[in-house]
Amino acid sequence: MLILCAVCVFYPLGYYMPVLFSVSRATNHGVDEEQAALLISILGICNTIGRFLFGFVILSPYLSALLVNNICMVITSFSVILTPFCATFPQMAAASAAYGLFSDVILLKYRSVLVEVIS
Repeated sequence: MLILCAVCVFYPLGYYMPVLFSVSRATNHGVDEEQAALLISILGICNTIGRFLFGFVILSPYLSALLVNNICMVITSFSVILTPFCATFPQMAAASAAYGLFSDVILLKYRSVLVEVIS
């Protein structure tokens, strides 16, 4: 329970960092500015898809909201950890897509997770 509360406090502090620095990091690695700006669009589209997808997944009576939250947290963490090793546009696009798809679950669904943990 204490770890979940710490996640709810500290996760929003670093939520925007991959979004904020992805374009400048891509241009520093030699990616064209138009393609670098496309990374933000990829992240945003995948974020929207992830909100709808995981909204339905968490409402399923067969899956635990806590389990879905923890899986999404691990995938989001790996996408951020692997970002420094991405040197080409397709690799950066895959990391942005993974971050966009799985990151919002943690921020938006923590209320469902808290209800499940407390009750």
